Amino acid sequence: MAENGSVLSILDEYQHFLMELDTWFRSIRVKYGSSMQCGKGCTYCCCGLFDVPIADALRVAAGFQSLSPSTRETVARCARSLHAGLIRESPELEEPFFLDRISETRIDRLADRFDDVRCPFLATDGDCHVYEFRPSACILEGIPMVDVQDGPFDDWCEFNFTGGVAREVESDLRLDYSEIEATIQRFSQNLAEQLPSLPQKETTVFIPSIIVAFESFWRDLVRE
Repeated sequence: MAENGSVLSILDEYQHFLMELDTWFRSIRVKYGSSMQCGKGCTYCCCGLFDVPIADALRVAAGFQSLSPSTRETVARCARSLHAGLIRESPELEEPFFLDRISETRIDRLADRFDDVRCPFLATDGDCHVYEFRPSACILEGIPMVDVQDGPFDDWCEFNFTGGVAREVESDLRLDYSEIEATIQRFSQNLAEQLPSLPQKETTVFIPSIIVAFESFWRDLVRE
């Protein structure tokens, strides 16, 4: 990342936070593997247009930078095609394409419009090109979400827990999703305070847009 000790420290701390979530997810997969499809080769959750917060966007940009030139071009070609469709739907978006310009309702409609497209980082063999840099949403995607306050959410991957979630299983799946969201936003805000080119207001950006704007915006924020 940028030659800024505070930025690196924040990102290191954020990575540790994501690793804790990933460890928790892996423990669920070990315990309830017979009820879950998640694993290498399953890409059902890798389709759709995902918007990510600043903390995740910086990691995605770093992951893109780490790819070989040929892989980077393959990913960029896919992202440009998808982004072109996005701009046709929302011409008001301007580079670097942060989504604070449009409403949450509009963002949701865009996500629905492109819900069947493959993520630009999804390889033809089903691997993720930036697996070690994947966003927080990808780490928890697909598992039944059981909030400590609100209980089970209604939707999750249709290949997981097809028979539903038994009451005794809910305690293992329970997380404080409000706190997780607040923590991610706190990391994003801390990064924005250290990097003046980032917007100070709460915002997200679609993954293909990060790739399209990499050379003009994100490259300067990631370490060569």
